[in-house]
Amino acid sequence: MTAGLMMSLFLAAIDGTIVATAMPAIVGELQGFGLYPWVASLYLLVSSATVPIYGKWSDIRGRREVLFGGILLFLLGSVLCGFSQSMGQLIFFRALQGLGAGAIMPVTQTIIGDIYSYEERARMQGYFSSVWGISALVGPALGGFLVTVLSWRWVFLVNLPVGLLAFFLLLRFYEDKAPRHGRRVDYLGAALLATGVSSLMLFLLQGRQWGWTSFPSLFLLALSLVLLFLFVLQERRFPEPLLPVILFTERVIWVSNLGGLLMGMLIVAISFSLPIFMVGALGHSPALAGTVVASVSIGWPLFSTISGRLGLRTGFRFTAILGTLFTALASLWLYGISLSTSPLYLAAGAFLMGAGLGLSTTSFIIEIQAVAPPHLRGVATASQQFVRQVGSALGLALMGAVLYSLFLSHLDTATLRALGGTQGALSAVDHLLDVAQPQPLPAGIEGSLAQALLVGTRGVYLFTLAVSLAAFLTVLFFPRRRGNASEG
Repeated sequence: MTAGLMMSLFLAAIDGTIVATAMPAIVGELQGFGLYPWVASLYLLVSSATVPIYGKWSDIRGRREVLFGGILLFLLGSVLCGFSQSMGQLIFFRALQGLGAGAIMPVTQTIIGDIYSYEERARMQGYFSSVWGISALVGPALGGFLVTVLSWRWVFLVNLPVGLLAFFLLLRFYEDKAPRHGRRVDYLGAALLATGVSSLMLFLLQGRQWGWTSFPSLFLLALSLVLLFLFVLQERRFPEPLLPVILFTERVIWVSNLGGLLMGMLIVAISFSLPIFMVGALGHSPALAGTVVASVSIGWPLFSTISGRLGLRTGFRFTAILGTLFTALASLWLYGISLSTSPLYLAAGAFLMGAGLGLSTTSFIIEIQAVAPPHLRGVATASQQFVRQVGSALGLALMGAVLYSLFLSHLDTATLRALGGTQGALSAVDHLLDVAQPQPLPAGIEGSLAQALLVGTRGVYLFTLAVSLAAFLTVLFFPRRRGNASEG
């Protein structure tokens, strides 16, 4: 059964890395380069917005029904993606995939909390975290192989045998014994939450491209605030709310979720900043940049396992605090970069960041499952996944603003004039990132761009340092305790 759960999680975990590798081939065949970002964005929007809803439904209808439905939706979306004839079709079917992934990720984690004891949970979280590490390492290579040998369509179709095997393993060996709570589903609340969160995520993901003060951005922000306000009103009047009061009153849960939101910002820091810096400023290949970024995926599962074992002896308050100190150390380490920094130095910083994330995020999920009543474990577990994904979107928006504002402000006047202003400078960076550069830029301009990218990237790590310190202060509010005395 554990193998079935790990394979289910692997489906959702590998999706992003394997699809990203195939995107150039997909755009080349289906055309529609302008729609390129939506292939990933809509998947993220739908999966994020539905996570808390699936968590609550798993408490009401049972884990088995919701997980199986999520797997089948994900596989249906995968098959349809594999047979897409246009970018529009592909984007729509990716949303269907996201609808399934929104169930797979939180419910799999919830089942771990159901079937394992507190002590076993600490050990198993390390194993399940390794799924994300393996997917990050295997995904790009597998995607490249499938695109080269077969077709980009197989990056979606390959999900079918893996997903069906996971489905039948769970069908055969998993017996859902989790207590169920409540009978009424707040469909209006679910609709308000899903649309409100989707509007907010879309604002965060597209705001920089559209302009933060443009009409579409401000409209989405206002719409999200109105919908989420209506959701709060609906929750107060509905007898069985989607987000129960315990999520906001139990100290372990709200501290873990606030910490998870901040860690979510850091999760995307390395993958966002290092490839741009390594390729654009240092002139390394995308393949080498990808290898360096993968160091996060080595540190995370390794220290997630350490977190589980160490936390049982010292308490998970200690491992959560230690994790935030590791991410702060990683930020300081990476702030020390220069235009002569070696890839090994960058990989060490990425590894440290992954180690901190593994220590802290594992602590959060174990502690949430320890204090949440069994009949609310689904929605409590889902809340952690939800805040991480919102944090990632928020982190991307803020780090993008930091990087681009510092980059533009540190370009000298002569370079800006030579490139034709701000838009020309951004186009020049695109040229630097293009591995098939038909003609190099003048040396003086390349040097100026590289220096400005260095300043912008260092600014990102000052931002991650501030986030790490905020997370450190947050986890200080964790109660001091050990063992499973609080097991729900």
